[in-house]
Amino acid sequence: MRPKDRFLAALKRQPVDRVPLFDFLFQRPLFQELIGCTPDAYNARDAMDLTVAMGLDGAWIPYGCFSGWSPEKLTERIYKDEWGTTFQQDDASWPIDAPIAFPLKTREDLRHYAPPDPMAKAAWTSPPLASRSSVSSMTAPSAWTEGSLTSTV
Repeated sequence: MRPKDRFLAALKRQPVDRVPLFDFLFQRPLFQELIGCTPDAYNARDAMDLTVAMGLDGAWIPYGCFSGWSPEKLTERIYKDEWGTTFQQDDASWPIDAPIAFPLKTREDLRHYAPPDPMAKAAWTSPPLASRSSVSSMTAPSAWTEGSLTSTV
């Protein structure tokens, strides 16, 4: 079976030739060792190339990595995402930076909140999700997103 077919069959509880292999997060040293680059930010192209290099069946692609979104930098290590959530970066938090402020704190905030436009040009004109190597091997990407109502415990 091709990796994507194996991954999707397993999700549908259909027979597979082996258990699909999937990793949730890759760390910077692994990128450098296997594909020869150390990304500043977790991105779809490098994650898919690393997935193929490791012979995995699927890759996790976090929000922002697939939509062409660019952060609004507030300081060198603090940025705001398209939903208005503020994050702080540090070496220990990469690739999932720590949220430090949220746009919705009161009901009044919700009344005045404007979510990002899903039809915005950047969402449809970004580079393709997968690299050439992942397209040829048909690796299965999975994705997630956070929004203004996301909270942490």
